[in-house]
Amino acid sequence: MYKFGTKSKQKLMGAHDDLQAVFNRAIQLSQYDFGISEVQRDLETQKEYLRTGKSTTIDSRHIPDLTGKCYAGDVYAYIDGKASYEERHLRAIAKAMFTAAIELGIALEWGGHWSTFVDMPHYQLSPSVYPKQ
Repeated sequence: MYKFGTKSKQKLMGAHDDLQAVFNRAIQLSQYDFGISEVQRDLETQKEYLRTGKSTTIDSRHIPDLTGKCYAGDVYAYIDGKASYEERHLRAIAKAMFTAAIELGIALEWGGHWSTFVDMPHYQLSPSVYPKQ
């Protein structure tokens, strides 16, 4: 069973409690070790991601709401001591993430399911269930 390192734990502190719960359960279920690459993002970074094509929206769920928490997080697989964004690794992590979300009764969305902008490292709490404060 895997567990998050210090950097991933620190990043997760900026996420909504339900998103933290999903990530923390998923790391226990995953067939691959994984880390958290990004949770909170400021508006300037989001504007840069939009400008460079790394995002398609200015209204990212990575930007904290009025409570200081955000509703999205990005992952990477940790394979042989290196970060991996290979599809097969990210799909296996997605399986663990959705298993965790179902166990916990938390509405989760995955960027790997998006049709116009596939973002396989990205997970977010469903906006229809978790509107930003």
